[in-house]
Amino acid sequence: MTSELSDGKGVSPEKFLFIVGLPRSGTKLLRNLLNNHPGISLLRNETDIYPYLLEFFALDRGEEWFEELWGEVKDAKFVLRREADGHPLDPALWKSLCSSASAPDVFAALIKAATPEAGPGVILGDKSPLHVRCVTELMRDFPNARMIHIVRDGREVALSAVDAWSKDPLRAIQQWTNSVMTAHNAGSRHSERFLEVRFEDLKSDPGAVLERACGFLGVSYDSAMAQLKGSAEGLGRAKGQAKVLNLPDRTDDVPPAKLQRMEEVFAPAARQFGYAFKTQITRERVLGPLEMKLRRIGDLRGVAKFHIDQFGWRDGLRYLWKRGNGTRR
Repeated sequence: MTSELSDGKGVSPEKFLFIVGLPRSGTKLLRNLLNNHPGISLLRNETDIYPYLLEFFALDRGEEWFEELWGEVKDAKFVLRREADGHPLDPALWKSLCSSASAPDVFAALIKAATPEAGPGVILGDKSPLHVRCVTELMRDFPNARMIHIVRDGREVALSAVDAWSKDPLRAIQQWTNSVMTAHNAGSRHSERFLEVRFEDLKSDPGAVLERACGFLGVSYDSAMAQLKGSAEGLGRAKGQAKVLNLPDRTDDVPPAKLQRMEEVFAPAARQFGYAFKTQITRERVLGPLEMKLRRIGDLRGVAKFHIDQFGWRDGLRYLWKRGNGTRR
């Protein structure tokens, strides 16, 4: 069975909201605050699945396409986390909601299957950091959807990734620069459906950012939305906190020479999003593909430890194996 919507005409007319942004950029915080609105219901666990669905439906699929798909995604982090939370995904319900064998319809059906409690007229959606890579496809395939891209100071994102996963800071900040600029350029082509907010503004004045977001979504704003209900973060310095924190900048503890190298990499995006430099940079630097690959080798140990700690040896290693074989979800 081939995709009925592979021409990019899009999916059903329901309203969807997609929050995108790199990991450690405040996507969880924004999602949780928006979920305080009775007319918004975003998935509690990120799916990170749309790039995989695009690849899956790029090939002709037979009548058993859903069973094949389920066999691939049943070990995805999204599914495992729902099981751990006591809300397992019902594959039969998901399949029943699919109106065609296409990436947008199957993704829309997944969101609906995972939020069966949402009433009519509620804005449904997903917060997935990985979807920052497919802004163009999501905006094309969901012509009635809106997207919020949350951006955080690249230096803080990189240093937060160092804390959480022991990642290489230069590789992390190059990934940040590439991703935020690509997402910005893609989303700006749909300015009426694409909103960018800064994490720093959400921390300093959550009410103002949420009021702006509500206006963008066409729903009323209530000041009670700015109050967190439980923790929005399971990692880093804000882990377990049930309030919006204004923490000291990590860059304050970074040696000037190291910080300067980071700022040389993030300079183009820093200017775009209004982040001031803290050192005197004399050049801009781009890490090449070979250097990025070499630095990635050092990242693998921390990433492996994170997934094993989170899911156990069996499921953690299974996820990492699939990720390494091109089926990352």
